[in-house]
Amino acid sequence: MTEKDNKKPEDAEKKHKPADEADLDLYKRYIRGPYTDKLKTLQDDIDKLTKNVNSICGVRESETGIALPSNWQID
Repeated sequence: MTEKDNKKPEDAEKKHKPADEADLDLYKRYIRGPYTDKLKTLQDDIDKLTKNVNSICGVRESETGIALPSNWQID
């Protein structure tokens, strides 16, 4: 056996240091694309508008299958 085969896993762990805050910031900047911030703000705007539209609509069709009162045909 060679000396490389006799190395303990502890030696391998000593060679690698854990990532610190600066490394994590670098990774985050590398992963993000040029439009990430703009897409995030657009998605937030879409979510706000969707919530607003849903609140304005008011009562929706329930799971029972009953339509909105505006669609009822009372004869």
